[in-house]
Amino acid sequence: ETEQPAGGLHFIGKKDELIEAKRSFRTVDGRDILIIHHQGVFYAMDCYCYHAGGTLENGDIEEINGKLCIICP
Repeated sequence: ETEQPAGGLHFIGKKDELIEAKRSFRTVDGRDILIIHHQGVFYAMDCYCYHAGGTLENGDIEEINGKLCIICP
């Protein structure tokens, strides 16, 4: 098994499965990541809200001032 350097590419799942799931949770290098497929685009971000600590996995996606935002649940 080849080790990836921190910040390198990581396999997180098959594209079709990530599209079907719409939202997926993964841990990469000890960091919890949320992968979202929304309107044909993939996004990856920290899984937890910075100000409240809640998981963003269940947050609503809304457009605010022309930008997509996840509303903290």
